[in-house]
Amino acid sequence: RVESTPEGVLLEPLSPDRHGHCIIGGGTWYSLGNTTEGWPHRIGTYLRGTIRLRIEGEGLFQFFCLMFDNEGRQVGKRALLQSRSGEKELKFSCRLLNQADRFNFAVYLRKDDLPRQVVLKKLYVERLNG
Repeated sequence: RVESTPEGVLLEPLSPDRHGHCIIGGGTWYSLGNTTEGWPHRIGTYLRGTIRLRIEGEGLFQFFCLMFDNEGRQVGKRALLQSRSGEKELKFSCRLLNQADRFNFAVYLRKDDLPRQVVLKKLYVERLNG
């Protein structure tokens, strides 16, 4: 379940026997449906950012950058960070694959290690071109 609240974006797993995920810029884990989903990539792009969140329960929070070709198929993914319970602000960075045409961000919650809920309070991303 994904819900906008005054505190931020609330993510709660729907079922204890299923993985949970939230794609930040639209599309799915494996593909983008159109050119308005995700963000365009230029060769040499380097991403750096900060995410502020609260994780309730003992489960694991993971944050990924997903990369897609010009037909919207996933060509790569990078694990940017992972964390467990508490309120924190975390930094991340990555260089995108040259064959990527667009990129997106995703929260992933593994079914065998689910937190009770996650609140995304802030996501700040800088795109630096090399």
